[in-house]
Amino acid sequence: MAEWRFWNQWPAAAVKARLDQVQAARLNFAATEEDMTGERGWDHYYSEAVIASEADGDDCFTRARVALANYQFSDPSIVLAHFDPADPLLGRRMLLEIHVLRLHYLCPILVNRVRDEPGVFGFRYDTLDGHFERGVEWFLITKNHQGEIRFRIEARWRQGQFPNWWSRVGFVMLSTYYQRQWHRLAHQRLSQLAHTGSTQRPRRDATGLTHQGIGVTFTYLTKRRWFLMNQGTLAKIVALGAMTGMRSMAGLATLARAYRGPARSMISLAAAGEMIADKTSMIGARTDPLPLAARAIIGAAVGARIAVEQEENGLLGALLGAATAVSAAYLAHLARTRLPVPRVAGGVLEDSMVIAIASRYA
Repeated sequence: MAEWRFWNQWPAAAVKARLDQVQAARLNFAATEEDMTGERGWDHYYSEAVIASEADGDDCFTRARVALANYQFSDPSIVLAHFDPADPLLGRRMLLEIHVLRLHYLCPILVNRVRDEPGVFGFRYDTLDGHFERGVEWFLITKNHQGEIRFRIEARWRQGQFPNWWSRVGFVMLSTYYQRQWHRLAHQRLSQLAHTGSTQRPRRDATGLTHQGIGVTFTYLTKRRWFLMNQGTLAKIVALGAMTGMRSMAGLATLARAYRGPARSMISLAAAGEMIADKTSMIGARTDPLPLAARAIIGAAVGARIAVEQEENGLLGALLGAATAVSAAYLAHLARTRLPVPRVAGGVLEDSMVIAIASRYA
């Protein structure tokens, strides 16, 4: 997981030691770039801007190319890159020091792809073990036939491993703001460097490392993630959690339909039996301590299972599933006891809601 420190930046010697350690680090994801789609739980977005043109001078593309390779487009007050400039760009391992409210996180990356063609230059980095995100990010400059030089940043990512719970909460609250701010500044900085920047290699410090020092469009190609979870996964957990609150075995029965074997049949029979018993006086209040605790446990199991299947955070899925089951139990109990509807009619109405949700997510 990402290392962090408060207030002060990481000393150069500490960065050097950690950069040596990440030389053997592995990618923290297994998916290919083509598989990183919204349907599979990945965020996909890009920002793009015209940063210069041939009318500004023939050297703009060359200067932008050098600044890009040296990661000088990044505003160091938000993301500071640490690397050895003697390493070739392809295969270069870097540490990104991400600054948020005086917190400094070290996140390792690997330059895994490079494009170097006439009028096109750029690279893609992949996240390594220890990064709090998982995924890839492209940085690409292109020059078209009209002489426009464009800079595009395109990312596909999902949640990685956070060092503590409050870092996760902070990410939920602040990531979009810092993300957009960094993108806007990156385009502005590369535009300035394309016009006036140096084509010389950046200087090294005593450890041998470099610490690098417009109108932008920002487009989400997938829906935004809510509460650090893909919207589809979140919706399914909430839906099946609500089913569990209304009928304790319904969520499990819906998940079990995807499997074969005696367990599936037993769970389905239990769910059907619960629907029948609900219309009788045999069933007590679902908000009593034991029935409510059972619903919370089953809702947690359902939520965790859905989250893990979608490669999301299992603990978060369990918490959401349990909370939804308990909330739905109280709301259903309130409706059944307050509305002027006979017990059987109310139960049938509730059954129809459960069946409708099950047919959507089975």
